[in-house]
Amino acid sequence: MRSCRSTDRNYETDAVEHLVEGVTDSTGTYHIEVEDNHEEEICEVSLLQSPQPGCTEVAQSRNRARVLVTGRSGLASDIRYANSLGFLKDEPLQQCGLLLQQYALGVDD
Repeated sequence: MRSCRSTDRNYETDAVEHLVEGVTDSTGTYHIEVEDNHEEEICEVSLLQSPQPGCTEVAQSRNRARVLVTGRSGLASDIRYANSLGFLKDEPLQQCGLLLQQYALGVDD
């Protein structure tokens, strides 16, 4: 299970107004319940740590995601989905090199 945190900061003062920590299940899915309306706050979900050895480096581009936590957004449901978060493996998987070549990723022209 990976640890994650939901942090709500005030727009103007940047002070933390609400903080909830959670863990993922065996599939990497987490559910964090946030009560009340957080219309005046910036709400983000962020990674804390990974229990998997060899997979502990936080990917800077995938370490946090903003989530709109207000009932006044016009969305029909109270459920919100954050973008995927993730850690980097210490050693790339064997098939990664071929996949990168196939999509020409990592090659500067």
